[in-house]
Amino acid sequence: MGILSRRKYTAALTAVALAGSLLLAGAPAQAAKKPIDITGFNASDQVVSNSNCRRVKISAKLKKNYTGITNVGYWLTSSVSRNGGEVDSAWFADTTVDYVQICPSFEGLGAYKIGPTDISVDYEYVDRDGYQSYGFSNYWDTTSKTIYLRGKTKSTLTAKRSGKNVTLTTSASVYSPEKYRYAQYNPTAKLQVKSGTRWKTLKTAKLKSGKATFKLKESKKKTYRVTIPKASWATAVTSKSVSK
Repeated sequence: MGILSRRKYTAALTAVALAGSLLLAGAPAQAAKKPIDITGFNASDQVVSNSNCRRVKISAKLKKNYTGITNVGYWLTSSVSRNGGEVDSAWFADTTVDYVQICPSFEGLGAYKIGPTDISVDYEYVDRDGYQSYGFSNYWDTTSKTIYLRGKTKSTLTAKRSGKNVTLTTSASVYSPEKYRYAQYNPTAKLQVKSGTRWKTLKTAKLKSGKATFKLKESKKKTYRVTIPKASWATAVTSKSVSK
């Protein structure tokens, strides 16, 4: 939802809230409850391999309690933020699906929080005197979900042998949307050897300047690979295997 539309929505909401506040005094007991609760969100993590903005689908899961009220309309505005700063908001107007725009080249990689949500509900009800009336409720729902934008990670592994000495060198890079290219990545990598149908970890090493070297003593030819776990801002990756 764009900035301009949010401003229009906020202005309209303020006007409705002022009008609705005049009607709440005669509302039935049921209207004092929250007609809508958010029980969760559905949204997918994103893998970033270019610097383009992402159009991210968000679905809200709702629990509705319309006891004593009819002709219900609702507006939900869910904040989408990173490190406490709002980057966009999802707007659900009598629907449960919206799309937000996240630009990793500006906002960066990592965790993004969906929620809290400003909920506004208008409805009709029969007042204590039997007349059809209108009501309005506005409140916050603190339900949230975290999604992750992770840069795509690449890893290579090369091997050299000299007698019984085997030297394996790995490198890693991760896509950096701010730099518009892949950049050196220095995670902790696991060197694994194939044993039957399984892989066994032999050593771990912290990469420096995007590289790490493993030295082994092994007389037999074996198959090796490197694995790197996912981080909040980078995907997991497993290198192609090499035999030496």
